Amino acid sequence: MSFFSNHKHPRPGPIQGSPLNGLCHRVAIEARRILDMCICKMQHDNNILEINERDLPAPVRFIESSSTQVTARISNLQVTRIQDRPTFCRVRCNVTTPMSIEFECAQGTLQRGTTQHMCSHDVVLFVPEQSIFPFDIVATSSTNVPVGTVDANGRIVATVCCTTIIKVITETDLLIPSYGFATPPPAIEFSEDACRGFFDLPLYPRGR
Repeated sequence: MSFFSNHKHPRPGPIQGSPLNGLCHRVAIEARRILDMCICKMQHDNNILEINERDLPAPVRFIESSSTQVTARISNLQVTRIQDRPTFCRVRCNVTTPMSIEFECAQGTLQRGTTQHMCSHDVVLFVPEQSIFPFDIVATSSTNVPVGTVDANGRIVATVCCTTIIKVITETDLLIPSYGFATPPPAIEFSEDACRGFFDLPLYPRGR
């Protein structure tokens, strides 16, 4: 079984009835608390994607490119308090996303290399006042290239679609309500089970 194969087993999901039913602990956990966040969706036309591996042959036809991980790197971070909104800040940064790129070379074989895409952001976010344990600004990003061509220099000229989430986080110790430990139900082993139809037959022919 799994959580969602066994309907009788306690499982994560929507709460039915009173949320107080089954509460049994106050649990202290160490967690990265999200204080504020925003999502940015941007399209960059005629963006140049350089292939990092120098020993790869020059591409002749672009095939596809996408981000290889969601964790992005933030650089040139500037956090400036807004005078008339003291709990908010203007957050400016560059977000760089690692990407893979696939292309066809002159010999007709498919090759894969790596590249990266950087975009600039200028947003307003809630940022707490100074504390002993400081906040941090992090970003996650998903990037896709639906359109790309190869120029005379062997570079990829692409339309890049980028979705970025910028978060203000802090490491905290939280006290949260709990329904106890999540006990995993027994697994259902996958099997083709060629004899299943035969074993499901009745043992003896049925009479009237």
